[in-house]
Amino acid sequence: LFFGPSGTGKSASAQAIAHYLHGTFYSFSGADMPSSTEKQAQRITALFDVALAGPRPAIIFLDEVDTLLSVRATARVGHFAKEWGRFTDGLLVIGATNSVKKIAPKIIARLERKILVDNPNPDARRALILRQLAQEEHEQVLTGEDMAYIIEATKGRSAVNMERLVSTAVLRAGEVPVSRADFDLALEEEPSDYDKTVAKANAEYNAYYGWKKRILPSRFFDPWEDREGEEDGSDSDDTDAS
Repeated sequence: LFFGPSGTGKSASAQAIAHYLHGTFYSFSGADMPSSTEKQAQRITALFDVALAGPRPAIIFLDEVDTLLSVRATARVGHFAKEWGRFTDGLLVIGATNSVKKIAPKIIARLERKILVDNPNPDARRALILRQLAQEEHEQVLTGEDMAYIIEATKGRSAVNMERLVSTAVLRAGEVPVSRADFDLALEEEPSDYDKTVAKANAEYNAYYGWKKRILPSRFFDPWEDREGEEDGSDSDDTDAS
């Protein structure tokens, strides 16, 4: 379970894991759900039918799992759990949510590893700024002091919010190199998406339930299997994350 604020890359992280595992990626969200209970069950069954028939490993990504499998969706949750039980190996289910408390307990229990995907730290914000400026192909005249100021001023912003901020600063600069003044204007125009209440709730949940070691696939299959030309891996708990 990837939990955390919006715009932090939970969906992209799930896709990256599927790519790393050479797996087949299936994305599923509340938007895919028909209105009738019968058709919802059929849609869920069809998802698992396709995943079972396809190549392994199968990665099923549940976007906004708090909406898809909420505490109120009793019938849907029960049917999803039943279909999930058809797999004995070769399946990794990844859920993404901004609100853990809304997810049905039965699903929370099945998503064994709870991983906080948080807003970018200072080093990540610096990298995001420089990458976005490079992508915009725009010159900049930011000093070290300017960069430190911008990084501090953007504390708590998501990656998506940071990208919008840089784009706005470039727009304000026009034909001249981007300066600190342009970022000041962008900071006024692009409000922060930081939510102190949500951040506190995520930190508390992570302290009790967060999986702080490393992101690896489910125990149902070996990620190193059939990866030619690479050293053998180990699923020992003593191994550090890369």
